Parts: sequence; C-alpha cells; structure tokens
Amino acid sequence: MSAINVGGRLHYLDNMRAMAFSMMLLFHTLKLFAPEGWGIHLTHLPGAQLGAEIISSWRLPLLFFISGAAFSISIKRQNIFTRTAKKLLPMLIIGTPILVATANYLHERYTNPDAVLWSYFTTYFGNVLKGQLSWYHLWYLGYILFFVTVHQLVYEFIKKIRLVLKPKYLAYVFVLLVSISFVNESLLRPYFPVKRNFSSDIASLVSFACYYMVGIIVMHRRDFLTRNAALAWPLSVLALIAMAIHFELSPLPLPITKTIVAWTVIFGLNGLFCRYVNIKLALTTALHNKLMEIYVIHQLTLLTAVFITAQLTDGFLKICAIFILGYALAYLAALAKSYVKVLLQQGLHLLRRGLGAI
Repeated sequence: MSAINVGGRLHYLDNMRAMAFSMMLLFHTLKLFAPEGWGIHLTHLPGAQLGAEIISSWRLPLLFFISGAAFSISIKRQNIFTRTAKKLLPMLIIGTPILVATANYLHERYTNPDAVLWSYFTTYFGNVLKGQLSWYHLWYLGYILFFVTVHQLVYEFIKKIRLVLKPKYLAYVFVLLVSISFVNESLLRPYFPVKRNFSSDIASLVSFACYYMVGIIVMHRRDFLTRNAALAWPLSVLALIAMAIHFELSPLPLPITKTIVAWTVIFGLNGLFCRYVNIKLALTTALHNKLMEIYVIHQLTLLTAVFITAQLTDGFLKICAIFILGYALAYLAALAKSYVKVLLQQGLHLLRRGLGAI
C-alpha cells in the first residue's frame, strides 16, 4: 500500500485521470456496437450496451470531479485559464464543425443514400449563425473552459480580499453541493446536454459544476483524503450495490439512483487510487502529454470506421476514409509502442531497486 503524502504531489490523481479518460474512449467505442448507440449500429456485440451504460452512470461526474481537483492544485502555480484556453479553443473552434458536420452526415446517410457530405458543413455554419450551436462530444471541453474561467476569476478575487474559509465551512459547502446535485438531477435529469433546450442546458451546467467544485473542496481538505482512503473498500461495495439497484429498477437512467452511483463511484475510486496507486507512473505522464491528440484521433477513427464498415460511402471518399483510418491506427500504434517502452523501462527500474534492497 502506498503512503498518502498529502504534502507532496498527488500522483494518484494523475493515474485516476488517465483511467477516466480511457473509460471515456471505451464508452464512445461501445456505443457503436450497442442497439441504442449513436443512431448508427455497426453490428451487435453482446454486453456492449450494458458496458456502455455502466460506464455512463459515473464517467462524466468523475471527469468533472478530477478536473476540479487537478485545477485547484495547478492554479496555485499558473493561470489555468490561459493554459486551458490555448489547448481547448482551437479544438472547439476548428474541430467542432468538422466532427459535428461529418457525424450529422453519417446519421443521415445511414437512411438516406442521397445525402451529400459537403452540404452539411453549410448547414452547420448556418445553424451557428442562427444561434443553434451543436457540439456533440466536444461539449465537455466547452463546459471545462467555462468552469476554469469562473474558477480563475473567483480564485483571483478571494486572493485579493484575502478570504480564508475554515475547514468546517468547507464541509458545509461540500454537503450543500452534494444536496444540490441530488435535487437538480432528480428534477431536471440533465444527462444529455447535446440536444436539449436552454433551461435544461443550464441544469446540466449546475449538475456538473457540483462535481467540479467538490473536487476543489477535497483538495483543500487534504485530511479528507486520508479518511476517504480508509473507507475505500466500503464505498466501493456501496457503489456496486447502488449500481445493481440502479440497473435493476429500470433500463432507463433513474436520476436519484444514478446520482447515488456517481457519488459512491467517485469516492470509491478516489479512495482506492489514493490508497494503492499514489505513485508516479511514467506511462501516465506520457499519456497526459498526448490526451487531446489521442481524443481527436479516436473520434476521427470512429467516424472513419463507420464510413467503411457501414458502407456509407464509396469512390473517392472511401479512399480518403481508408487513408485516414490507416493513418490514425498507425499513429495510435506508435503511441502504444512508446508507452510500452516507457512502461518496460520503469518496470526494470523498479525491479532493480527491489533486487538491490534484497
């Protein structure tokens, strides 16, 4: 078991973020093989629907919780708004129309063979001018950018007025945020912010803001980590029970049970990683340097795979699709090779240290 060094860098948080990011990619992949997927069902894969639903019940709350925790640490060293905007704005401005227009075309071409790809780019920009923004899977980046902006402004204000909240007050805020998330999600069910009206999007923003802010509070109450780690196994068991109840009661997302699942999984995983995986992993460090690239390549790979396997295109477009897929797979293979190399080097280093200690 790894000791919890609350005074130093919390390596467990980096490792947990890498795991959560991997689960997000797995979720998007499974949905293409589930009957209730993205509108395009490539082929039936047993267990794909259940696997996607299990991950869906906690993946987004966990990602926002980790983001809040990570940014609350890095904000003490740098301006998180400037750093985040440089990374996310190019993707949101350039990548959104490409991915959204292509995805809309695929959905239409699935049932309409006369659909033309290029017209969907015109439609997308026309909708944007009308105030109808559609950003599909990239909405998460928009939310993060908004939270980081508010986070930076509030941090500068608190620093300026020299406000210090006592631990007990942070505990009160913690309870308040958890309570707000239950009330908000149970009444308005803000789970799918892509195609919802304005009021529902606001509810979704409030919901994920609660997870983000709780992540901030946890990092300001380092004693909480010790208690969380001590209760890691009971919380994990509770999360499994909550998940079983959630999926047994109804095949549809039930707001109250899904919220219980989200919070218990968050703190179950937080405790387990803090207790057992609070070590620096070279593989995790290497992965973090390529997170955005991997995400973009993964999205392009999924769209390209749909182009080919569902036979939605032919001729020149099929040649382009195969080229993109081959390039994407080659890139991912190169990344995997470098990560395996790093992992082997670290493993050999730890083995030498262990033999030296003997």
